[in-house]
Amino acid sequence: MIITKEIEDPGRYGYALFLLASSGYSEVWQAEIERRIYEGTPDDIEEIIEDLLLNQVDNWNSYKLKDINRRLDEKC
Repeated sequence: MIITKEIEDPGRYGYALFLLASSGYSEVWQAEIERRIYEGTPDDIEEIIEDLLLNQVDNWNSYKLKDINRRLDEKC
């Protein structure tokens, strides 16, 4: 029999897994972070989401100075 813990907010868990899938982490790190997501408390999940958002791969389509400054202002 498989016993799983009850997920309080499946949307946040799904969002964390979505961010993880689109991250640039290697498969080994993705597996470790995925394990932390499944075992974590809701507060842990929020922390993981914040970390994944900060370390998200940034796809720049334009390198105009105006765009670069705007993106830097958003990050700060």
